[in-house]
Amino acid sequence: MSLTSISPEGSAERSAQAPTVGGRSKRLLGGMHWTGAFWYRLHSFGVRILPEAVLPLMTRLFALIFVVVLGGVRRGIASNLETVLGPAGRVAGWRRSFRTLLQHAWCMNESYEGLQGGGRSEPEVEGVEHWRAVTDAGRGFVLVTAHVGHWQVGSHLTEQGKVSKIHVVREQELDPEAQRFMAEMLRRSGGESYEVHFSGGDDPALGTRLLKALRAGEVVALQGDRASAQGRRLSVELFGRPFEVPAGPAALARAAEVPMLPVFVFRSGRASSRLSFRPPIEVDPERPSRVATHEAMQSYVQELEWAVRREPHQWFCLRALWPAKGTAKETK
Repeated sequence: MSLTSISPEGSAERSAQAPTVGGRSKRLLGGMHWTGAFWYRLHSFGVRILPEAVLPLMTRLFALIFVVVLGGVRRGIASNLETVLGPAGRVAGWRRSFRTLLQHAWCMNESYEGLQGGGRSEPEVEGVEHWRAVTDAGRGFVLVTAHVGHWQVGSHLTEQGKVSKIHVVREQELDPEAQRFMAEMLRRSGGESYEVHFSGGDDPALGTRLLKALRAGEVVALQGDRASAQGRRLSVELFGRPFEVPAGPAALARAAEVPMLPVFVFRSGRASSRLSFRPPIEVDPERPSRVATHEAMQSYVQELEWAVRREPHQWFCLRALWPAKGTAKETK
């Protein structure tokens, strides 16, 4: 069974829709590459020691540095946002990319604060009737999220009640040292009702254990917007253009005969967020597997499109999804 990442850190860019991140620059820079452990540790350290009055300035400064230095990331963000916001010139493209990287930086700040025991306000909740519809049924379900806003949904959802345990699945980070760093932080911050698993590693029984958890009435949280190169993927449409997604969330829901519940956590201000549940998606166990999973994931992508239109600068896809219009590949 294919399972993929819930985290937008380094591993999130290792997908079937883009080449491996880093290449020659990663080999030369090692841990100093932007996917390396150095930046994880620096970010965690900075959030811990910087006074609140200084943090906004430093966050804007680093967002500006990254938008200048990471040309591929900047161009990828600008290209994707043209599909949502319409064409933009070079200056507008830079501005859009900066706004997105600034939101990403703030989400990362607040995620590290949460992992280190920092306070945050109770999230506003929308669509609570959808949450109640699946929790009142007394069975497990698959939470499907995306790299939009505050993607670490587990700690928010345990506060909503009526679930015994949430299993959050992340893909391993690109850098082994970064992976060890994140795994240790998550281990220290996790409670009894919040368990993190890493896919793409040496755990062939992960799918079986998650299936068992669902059948026991527990919850599994997966991302549904990036297809792993190692897992089965489906071709659907996002904004009317081809888009590959992992089959894992729908395949797992179909095997356990439980619904999928889309959820997005938008950042709404300093240390505050808006938790939005969308209507549950049923995966028909009686229909052929490929047909049922494809329809379910297309329904999920429609919810993703809604989320991106609502907060386009909180869509953290850091690579170009589609070739620029007018290129040979686009016009075929």
